[in-house]
Amino acid sequence: MIEKLTGRYLVGVVRAIKGMPSVADQTEALLAAGVIERHIWQLDKDEVSDVVRDCRPGNDVLVVPFLGVLGKYRHDLLAGIAEKGAELYDLDEHGLMNISQAPTFAIIDAACKVAQSAPGRASGAGQGGRKKKLTPAQEREVHADYIGTKYKTISAICDKYGVSVAWLHSRWGGRQEAREAAKRGDD
Repeated sequence: MIEKLTGRYLVGVVRAIKGMPSVADQTEALLAAGVIERHIWQLDKDEVSDVVRDCRPGNDVLVVPFLGVLGKYRHDLLAGIAEKGAELYDLDEHGLMNISQAPTFAIIDAACKVAQSAPGRASGAGQGGRKKKLTPAQEREVHADYIGTKYKTISAICDKYGVSVAWLHSRWGGRQEAREAAKRGDD
C-alpha cells in the first residue's frame, strides 16, 4: 500500500497495449498499491461510465499503472472523475495528480501518445533513415553479386546487404547494363 493512498477509496484501470506491460502485470501492480480487485476495470472491455460510476464523490483516487493506460478514453474518464472531485495516481512516475490543472492534462496527453505508438516501436516500424554505409570491400561484394548469377532477384541482394534497389541502379545502372559494363571492364 502506498502511504499517500492510505484511507482513500481506490479505483484502478488497466488496458491491453502491445509492447507495454500485460494486463496481468498491470493488475498485479494495482493490487500491490492497495486497489481491491473488484474495483479494477479493464478499458476496452468495461465501459468508461462504469469506471466513473465506481468513483464516489470526495476522497477517491483513480489509480493507473502508467498514464498510457488511459489512451483514447482519457478525456471522458478524466472529465468524469474530475466532476466527482477524484484524483489520479500514476504508479509509474507521476504520483498523485490533480486532474483539474491544465498542465496535468498535457502530461497525460503526451504519455497516452507514447503508449499509442508503442506497438509500432515494438515491431520496429518507422526505423527508416539513411542506410548504413558500405565499406569498399562490401561494395565490391555487392557488385560481384549484382553482376553474377548467384542471386536470381535484385531484392535478394538488397536484403542480404541492406541496400535499396534505387541505390544499386544509381551506382551501376540496370543489372544487364552492369553485366555488360563488367564484361567490357568499365566497372
